Amino acid sequence: MIATGSGYGKRQLRTDADQFMIRVARPMLLAGIPNDLADRDDLASRTIVLELPALADEDVKFEEEFWSEFEEARPRILGALLDGVVGALRGYQQVDLGGYGRIRMAEFARWAEAGCRALGFRDGEFLDAYVKNQARAMQLAFNNDPLAQAVALLVEQCGGRWAGNTKPLYSALERAAMKGGKSDLLDAEGWPANASWLGRDLRKSAAVLRKVCGIEIKFDLDLRKTGEGDKDGLEIIKRTKPVESKPIQIVSAANKVAPIRTKVPSWRRF
Repeated sequence: MIATGSGYGKRQLRTDADQFMIRVARPMLLAGIPNDLADRDDLASRTIVLELPALADEDVKFEEEFWSEFEEARPRILGALLDGVVGALRGYQQVDLGGYGRIRMAEFARWAEAGCRALGFRDGEFLDAYVKNQARAMQLAFNNDPLAQAVALLVEQCGGRWAGNTKPLYSALERAAMKGGKSDLLDAEGWPANASWLGRDLRKSAAVLRKVCGIEIKFDLDLRKTGEGDKDGLEIIKRTKPVESKPIQIVSAANKVAPIRTKVPSWRRF
């Protein structure tokens, strides 16, 4: 949680009243060879995935060459970053995320969108890229989640809805995987060992199912009236239409569309 901001409080030693509080936020950089490094949906939803292209032979530099060029460009890089920060501080509260669905790290998205506009990017350019990147990261998480894949198969085979308890659901998921030609999911790492573990694992897979497949899972439902289960039942539903993204607008106090900044900063000419 440090990546998006968190806090920790503990009573100070040898006191009976005061607390020692720590609040910290520090984005982290993870580097690795596989493009599915963030294979858990809770991490993937907080991640911006970048695939760096392989360097051509003629682009390879010695370390002293790289740092020499970097030092020359450093003032322009710093100026660009400061321009973005100024624009973000000035306009992020006016950024409306309506039409983009459930965006993880929404405050970051508003702030970065306002900063990018200040740097001369078109309206919504950052948000469009960010939403697509999040969708791609969640797709990678889905591809590494055997339970989520089995749930998607089950909902498709059931016509868009399933309701009941975890014990019959466990059997239904096994049948759905076999029927869909995905019996390898049952032997994959991450498949719940039994019905008792299924409910816990479903909660972990709920976010990726909602984002990738448009499938909602409702937990702790009383299904005794419908005869579909008991008081600890669950319902799995396929949304008829996924949430679509649409361009955003920055609205001024007079309720008129107002760009944060239209002039391209001078640093972009270099």
